[in-house]
Amino acid sequence: MGGKLCRISFLSEQVRRAGDDPTPCHAAAAAIAETSRELLRSLDEIVWAINPANDSLEPLASYLAQYAQEFFHGTPVECHVHLPDCLPNVGLSSQIRHHLFRAVHEALTNILKHSGATRAELHLHCHPQFLECRVRDNGRGFDPTAPRPPTDPAQGLRNLHHRMAEVGGECRITSARGQGTEVCLRLPWPDPNRIPTTNP
Repeated sequence: MGGKLCRISFLSEQVRRAGDDPTPCHAAAAAIAETSRELLRSLDEIVWAINPANDSLEPLASYLAQYAQEFFHGTPVECHVHLPDCLPNVGLSSQIRHHLFRAVHEALTNILKHSGATRAELHLHCHPQFLECRVRDNGRGFDPTAPRPPTDPAQGLRNLHHRMAEVGGECRITSARGQGTEVCLRLPWPDPNRIPTTNP
């Protein structure tokens, strides 16, 4: 957020210095508007994450579904969300919700920026021992075992492993060239929230 505010301040100064020249003013104004929207989205995420009223599975599922649909709005990617008909009443801390959301956000961002996909899917499954969130696409895919330079976009996937490890979960990535990519995020239920399977 601090970086976005600094960018807005810098761009505003550019507009002030441009005077009557409309070309740099228009470009800077467009950048200010986009950065402001990103900042508002960040604020919304923070408010949602720290609100104790959202410390359960149902608000998390609803937020993820809405976010995924809005994320791909106006892009060439068609988004499909699949949630269980009935969600168990399971408590989830703000830390768990935040890390899972950021992991899903990272997976969606990779689809939009790097996959070349036309279709994205978000699936949520409730198993007896863990919550599972799958994000898949029909994009170009890649070889997860191939060595990659530090600048390769696929290196961003390591953030998914880190975020899930922070809350005791795991990330599994399945991909092949020309066959799309699937990111599977698994999070064990916090004790004593051990639940029966609610969907296949």
